[in-house]
Amino acid sequence: MLEEQQKALPLCDGFASGNRTSSSKKKRRLADPQENLTARILIVGGVILGSLIALPRIVLSSQAEARRNRIRYALPDTLDMINMIVSGGITLPQSIQRVQRELRQAHPDMACELSLIEM
Repeated sequence: MLEEQQKALPLCDGFASGNRTSSSKKKRRLADPQENLTARILIVGGVILGSLIALPRIVLSSQAEARRNRIRYALPDTLDMINMIVSGGITLPQSIQRVQRELRQAHPDMACELSLIEM
């Protein structure tokens, strides 16, 4: 009865029949470096492709953040100049044009934004 159970549920490498020599005769092969070459190429290619896709987005977002900070820094000066010019009696469209011309050297990003507000 024990033999029937062993035949019905064979174990790995011939242990069911009590034969241990079949597993010891099998030699383990070392992994050949050429076998994993395709996988390595795919992994390196994926890393390069991912960095090529992500790099422009990272650069562009950092440049956009820097421009927003420069405009944020120039905003108090711009509003102060517009307020002084409007208080002097010049209309708002003319004061924006004048501030835009004055800020070209000190704050070129703000001057560019003011040039878009042509009234």
